[in-house]
Amino acid sequence: MKVNDEKKNAVIGARIMQRRKLLGMKQSELAELIGVSDNQISNIENGRSYPKLNSFMLICKACLLYTSDA
Repeated sequence: MKVNDEKKNAVIGARIMQRRKLLGMKQSELAELIGVSDNQISNIENGRSYPKLNSFMLICKACLLYTSDA
């Protein structure tokens, strides 16, 4: 993974985490809503991985985010 990709993942993950927390949602709750593991949500929020497009769209929907916000 390139350095720019890692930074982009970290920024997107941080925004997802911020929104999830603002909504009072646990990682496990978000994971259940979109059909992935708690560990996958943790990895996304910490910038260690990036979700597949379908999962990303479900995260945005669950967190009431527009893709331009993430």
